Amino acid sequence: MRLLDVWTGQFVEKDPKKTQYAILSHMWDEVEQTYQDVRDIQQSYSSQGRPL
Repeated sequence: MRLLDVWTGQFVEKDPKKTQYAILSHMWDEVEQTYQDVRDIQQSYSSQGRPL
């Protein structure tokens, strides 16, 4: 299964029988955020030298 690593923002392949994970859902506004939106936020923080 593919999971989103919250520290790197990258998708990783994991064995679902050996991995603990959570399924989360959240609406930021009237429009759902995309994966690219999240990556853009991460890039903005890292380019400012700020930890995520």
